[in-house]
Amino acid sequence: MKPRYCLLLLFIVIVLPLTAQIPDSLKYTILSPAEFINVYKSTKNSVLIDVRAFNDYRKSRISSAKNIEYPFPEDYFNRPDSITRNNSLFIYCYAGFRSRKAATAFYNHGYRNIFSLEGGFMKWKSQKMPIDKRKIKDSR
Repeated sequence: MKPRYCLLLLFIVIVLPLTAQIPDSLKYTILSPAEFINVYKSTKNSVLIDVRAFNDYRKSRISSAKNIEYPFPEDYFNRPDSITRNNSLFIYCYAGFRSRKAATAFYNHGYRNIFSLEGGFMKWKSQKMPIDKRKIKDSR
């Protein structure tokens, strides 16, 4: 009788938590550069977020992007100036990996309308999409 309880306990502790996890594909949507800009422009309350390091952001970026370096500061989601959960978030990084991590972090903090740029800024540039190259002074 005891082995049955051990197996049941093992099932509850290991298997059930795995089935409750939400796959990343349901947390955010990955869009090609053309889809990304079209959906961004047609969505109300949208915020464009560049999660690259400030030094990269200041040299060139997608126009109107806000720089929020990932990983985020510990208190980011508790700040009064943080982005509201009512916004649609359009996130990109250099190659697409960091933006997916950032999208998951936003999802885990209650944000639900999240989009990530497929291939990141690198793919954006390779497809000759518009880039803002105006230099930004480091005012941090």
